[in-house]
Order: sequence, then structure tokens, then C-alpha cells
Amino acid sequence: MYLSFAAQAVGLTASFVLYARDRWAPVFAGGTAERPGGSLRSALVLARSVIAALGAVVVIVHLLWGLGVVWALPHHLIESRGLAERLADVAAALFASAAIIGFLLLSSNRLHRTPPWVPVALAWVGSGATFTSGAYALALVLASRTGTDASTLPLGFVPVVDVIHVVVGIAIAATGVAHLSRSRLDLR
Repeated sequence: MYLSFAAQAVGLTASFVLYARDRWAPVFAGGTAERPGGSLRSALVLARSVIAALGAVVVIVHLLWGLGVVWALPHHLIESRGLAERLADVAAALFASAAIIGFLLLSSNRLHRTPPWVPVALAWVGSGATFTSGAYALALVLASRTGTDASTLPLGFVPVVDVIHVVVGIAIAATGVAHLSRSRLDLR
């Protein structure tokens, strides 16, 4: 059953990218604007580094959990982890990786031979998946706090990783929106 969900996710992701590329071709074909200079450039470089580092935390932690390392997991989560949870962690790491790669390509304006739609699609799909997986996990944390069984509360590092998911997803999505709006201006 979980394999069919994974196949559906891959199919929907590929379909979305192909649809968006066809539907908004002028935006995806636009060039990149020049980067600002001076202190704004320094601030943007710092922000890019912080977002990439936070994204790397998400990737590393979920990849470790997906490979079976139980570091920073509460006892009740360790006991209940199976193949489905491990595959979900690997998928979270892959989507966060896609978001970071797209983000770094967009924010550095170094597309070289890469078609402009590739980093946009990576950042768009990756940041959306990263944001929603973190927001869903945080919703589950909040829902568990309203229950009466305190033994199943997700304590420790897991909610911190979920918050980082949300922050990284929003930050990369905002970068993508800024890039697309600059590209639209370049097309006029």
C-alpha cells in the first residue's frame, strides 16, 4: 500500500512540474535578474547560508532516521517505527534536498547550462513538500497535546526538526516567488 502512495507522489510531482512548465512557459523561460550589490548583497549571502544550513539539518536528520538511526527520537517513536516511517523520512530528505538545490541555483543566479525551469521546479516542489510535511507534523504535535495520554507526546528534537521544516519551506518558497517576479519583470 505504501509503495503505491510513493508511486502516486512521484507521478503527481512529475505531472505538476510538466504542467507548470507548459502552463507558465514564459515565466519558466525568463532569465535571472542581476544580484544587488553592497550591504544588501552581504545580507542575502548570509540569509542564503542560514537557509541552506537549516535545510541541511532537515536533510541529514531525516536521512539518518530513514537509514534506521534512532538518534534524538523519543522511546515511543522508536518502538513504532517501521518501513513506512523510514521511507517517509527518506522522502522528506529527498524533497528537502531538491528544495535546497533549487534554492541555491536560484539565489546564486548561476544557472550555466541548466534550463531555468529546473531550479524553479526543484525549489517549488521541494519547498512545498518540505513546508507541508513539517506543518502536518506540527499539527500532529499540537493535536497530541490536547489528548490525555502524555506518554505519546513527541518530546525532544522531533518538534524542533518540524519547525525547521516549516521555516525552510517558507524561506525557499519566498525566494522562488521573488525569482519568478523578477523573471516576469525581465520578460516585459
